[in-house]
Amino acid sequence: MSTVPFVLQPQQFTDALSATEAFLSDLGQFALWPKTEISSLQEIHGALSAEVRPSWLTAIARELLLRAAWSEPSEGMWTLFGDVPPFENGLPLANYRGQRWSAAMFPLDMPTGANPAVGQVWATLGQDLVPGLTLDGAAEVRTAFPSVGFRLVLPPPSRVAGIPAGRSWQLAAALAARALIEIPAHSGSLAAHWIFTGCITHSVRDGSLLLSPVALGNKFELFDCLGQRQWGIAADQLIASPTETKEAAVAHPGKLWPVPDVEAAWRTVIRQGTVSDPEETDWPVGVREMHTFVSPALGPCLASILHFQPQRLIIWCSKEMEATLRLLLTSIEKSRAALGQCLPPPCVIPLTATSLVEAETCLAEQRSLVSFSASPVYFNLTNGNLLQRLAAYTLAQRNPDIWMIYREGSPRLNDGVPDLRFDLLRFRSGQPTSGKLKHAQIAGNGITLNWKGLMDTMPLKQPPANSRTIEPDPVHELLKRAGLPFS
Repeated sequence: MSTVPFVLQPQQFTDALSATEAFLSDLGQFALWPKTEISSLQEIHGALSAEVRPSWLTAIARELLLRAAWSEPSEGMWTLFGDVPPFENGLPLANYRGQRWSAAMFPLDMPTGANPAVGQVWATLGQDLVPGLTLDGAAEVRTAFPSVGFRLVLPPPSRVAGIPAGRSWQLAAALAARALIEIPAHSGSLAAHWIFTGCITHSVRDGSLLLSPVALGNKFELFDCLGQRQWGIAADQLIASPTETKEAAVAHPGKLWPVPDVEAAWRTVIRQGTVSDPEETDWPVGVREMHTFVSPALGPCLASILHFQPQRLIIWCSKEMEATLRLLLTSIEKSRAALGQCLPPPCVIPLTATSLVEAETCLAEQRSLVSFSASPVYFNLTNGNLLQRLAAYTLAQRNPDIWMIYREGSPRLNDGVPDLRFDLLRFRSGQPTSGKLKHAQIAGNGITLNWKGLMDTMPLKQPPANSRTIEPDPVHELLKRAGLPFS
């Protein structure tokens, strides 16, 4: 059930200070409220004390400014509140008509013993609204969003002595700018349902906006007075403040959202996960480096290796898959020889299949998986178990140079023709993107591979050591399906 906005509950206004702070923490509620009558606002206005009326008028003016991002307020609203400045020392509301605005909330780190408080950051296209405004961290935000101007709205000076120290307002500012530029209709949800705290750091690799933790102080005390608001915090806050974040997560389940960067925070707000890349990517040949796990479905694994022709091939193998590894190595050796591919032998590295932390740590010891380079490093996730794939996926989130490929089953196109493409998953400035690797026919020594036969092969199994029946050689069967000679 929606909560009636505070500005429509005059019986709650006890004094100017408490009313002003309540209006600040009620950001977006009136802007989204669908049941406002001009007459009711006029009635409330007439009943207010002279002490409370100015802050009430200012709060209404700001909410109308926010509402205009997705729905033009009525003429009656502009007439009633057009002369009210929405910001301190600012122009009347009517002067901002036609401009698009967005806003977000951030918590303030108040002194020990003081009640927690919030601030608002407002964004619009154009220059900063307060000339010469100096704010810790303003340079990073202005560099990231040069076309956007920002303005802070803070509690009264009696509660906050000057501009708050620190850069914890930056995440809120960045998301207000994203809403303003990309999806103005989300401005209301951003303002009314979220609160953010986090500092911005520009990635030297791709310019993405990474998040670093902040001093929490008594900020999490706001959980008890901000209703259903969701919290966006830096993922590293879990490391910097493990006790506070754990207690908050347990006491308020589903409200704390740790995110590594601004892109992830934005996707969380708009409820967007992986996006589809409509353009097929040409399948590269002769790549610098490729990684793969080992499991019985060797057909797609071998197909990717023969297609990529990597200068460096690293195979990660658990103890349980050692027998299957031998089949894969034999298949690689014989198929490469048949196609005339003169490439270095694979490098095999042991990898656990039972511990996510150990698997991720082991993968991270390969410098190419954690450092940036000029060309992609490909990782085949078709094989291996779920835990191993998650370890690789986690590294890929932090390194945009890791491109993951995957093939599921035996897909077909709309006309029934076998689909020989692999799925391609990568992170573009933190945004997970899924596409397709365009299949390309390759040949060697006059041999054209039967890619469908190779990719659709059943999992290979080593014949039992004590078997008395003559089993077909699994490698022979694999190469036969691929149209390769076996010797």
